[in-house]
Amino acid sequence: MIKVTVYNEFVHEKEQENVKKVYPNGMHAAIKEFLEADGRFTVKTATLDKTQGCHLAKKLREMLRKQQVDLEKINCVYSSESVKICKDENGQNILGSLPIVPAVMGAM
Repeated sequence: MIKVTVYNEFVHEKEQENVKKVYPNGMHAAIKEFLEADGRFTVKTATLDKTQGCHLAKKLREMLRKQQVDLEKINCVYSSESVKICKDENGQNILGSLPIVPAVMGAM
């Protein structure tokens, strides 16, 4: 089972009617529902300030804090599982689906 946490600020869904119509329960709920339907994911929701073990989220937190952004209002998608780096037949690192997942989430 792959553990995933979905983060979303849930602001536009509350303030903008056109967004609320598309995502009545928030974009994070739609992503969670989509991933859970696959059957391979355990999904929870949270805010950016609660991420752990994700180096990209750490960098984002640093950048956003410099801009004085309230991290409790930023939601994102990340996995709490550690990255498992495998080697191919030439000894090169393989990151599996890691490079693909952000693009897939953006396309949803």
